[in-house]
Amino acid sequence: MEAVQFDVELKDDRIQVPLRYRAWQGRRVKVILLSEETPESSTSHRSALEILAQTPKHRLFESADEVDQYIRSERDQWDN
Repeated sequence: MEAVQFDVELKDDRIQVPLRYRAWQGRRVKVILLSEETPESSTSHRSALEILAQTPKHRLFESADEVDQYIRSERDQWDN
């Protein structure tokens, strides 16, 4: 097993591999993440809306009005 170490800043959930290791392309590697920050300083308290805002592709509804409209249509189907 060969091991290397380099420092990098995570951006957009990606790790930029330094050019000198690009020859490893296609190899199976093991990645271990170590942070010099403590969990308290690296963890931000985000609201549910902030978390949802980061995953727009996974949203079923774009607004509260769309949710209300969906619920109304479901209720109407139950009544029929």
